[in-house]
This record gives sequence, structure tokens and C-alpha cells, in this order.
Amino acid sequence: MALNFGKSGLLTPQVPELEIVTKKYNDYRKNLLFLVGFTVVNIVLALVGADFYMLFSASVPYYSVFLALLFADKLPPEYYYDYETGETVYFEMPGANVFLAIAAVVAVVTLGLYVLMWALSKKSYVPLIVATVMFVFDTAGLLLIALIFGASSFILDFLLHVLVLVILGMSIYTGVKKKKLERAAAKAAELQEAREEDEKYFQDGVKGEKTALLRECEQPVTEGETADLTPEKSEDRE
Repeated sequence: MALNFGKSGLLTPQVPELEIVTKKYNDYRKNLLFLVGFTVVNIVLALVGADFYMLFSASVPYYSVFLALLFADKLPPEYYYDYETGETVYFEMPGANVFLAIAAVVAVVTLGLYVLMWALSKKSYVPLIVATVMFVFDTAGLLLIALIFGASSFILDFLLHVLVLVILGMSIYTGVKKKKLERAAAKAAELQEAREEDEKYFQDGVKGEKTALLRECEQPVTEGETADLTPEKSEDRE
């Protein structure tokens, strides 16, 4: 980790950009789990007949179960009370239980796909694109529901859906940036490894030349080589 002098003049650690971007990316990914968690809470609230729900959630899974419970006459009596006549009127729809089963399957599959996209997005940002497309369709489903039951009561829902789409878009952008930094880091690591290998070969070559010279100097000198290295003997005195 590199060191850098901050504004205070103190020596502080400089966090690599890849580490910062990776942390942001993982934080953005967690929002998918929050989305699934709040949606599950909403479905449980619908099952117990609560008259409120969490906004930061997927609409299609929740309203599929809620409307199926409504048409199956499984919600509290106040949902079926007619204020004009003062009577409680149930739907008594044939095949309502089948519709409820289908709605449960839709909710489980949809939320399961969100969880799967969250898990797969650990290695790639592409699953986040799939999750974003899914939530776009979820927003379209919310629009359809709003047109049926009155758009004015779904304003906050739309605002939260827009917020979720912005968060998912930021997660994709951060994922692309993270991928580019990872490629740059991998390329830099390859260059560093190649540079270290070149230095190693160079050092081994120099060391090999020095070793050869030492071996040459340590070789025993023969008599002929000794005669060549010593001065010629003087003539015998008379």
C-alpha cells in the first residue's frame, strides 16, 4: 500500500483505487438483498392482513400475492366492506385458490432470480444488468396496477422504484469500472513479473560470467605455463 502526505502533513496510507471501487460495488450489490428482504416482509404482511407495506420492494411479487389473497377472500373483512351499502361483499371467485398458487410461484421465482443475480454479480456485473431489466418490468407492472387502482396513491412507490433503478444503474457503472481496473492491475502484474524475470536472467548471466572467471583463475598451472610465466634462467658461470 502506497503512502501519501495528507492535508495535515501527516503520512497516511493511500488506498488503491481498485479497493475503493470494489467496496462501492459490493455496497451497491447489497441493495438487491434489501429489495428481496423488504418484499418478503410485504408478502408476510399481506398474509397476516396488515394494511401497510414497505416501499423499497418489488411490486409484482407483492401485488401478485396480495391480489390473489383478495380474490380468494382470505384478507380481513374490512377489505370487502362496501361503504355504500354497509355490507360485507366477498368475491367468491371460482378457481381463486389456483390463482393464489400461481401468484405464490411467481413471487418465489421472481425473488429467487433476484437472489441468484446478486450471487452471480460477485464475479461479473452482467447479472446486475439482468436484475435491472427485471426491475424495469416490475416498474411497468406497478404502472399497470396504478392505472387500475388510481395512480395518485402510488406516487411514493414510483419514486422509490426510480431510486432503485438509479442504484442499480450506479452498480452497473461501478462494476464496469471495477472490471477495467482489474484488467489494468492484471496487466501491470504481468509486466512486473516479466520485468523481474528479465532482471533475474540478467543477474544469473553476470553471476555465471564471474563464476567462469574464478574457475579459470583457480585452474592448476602446468610446467610449460610456469616456464612461460618465469624469467629465463641465466647462463651457467664458468
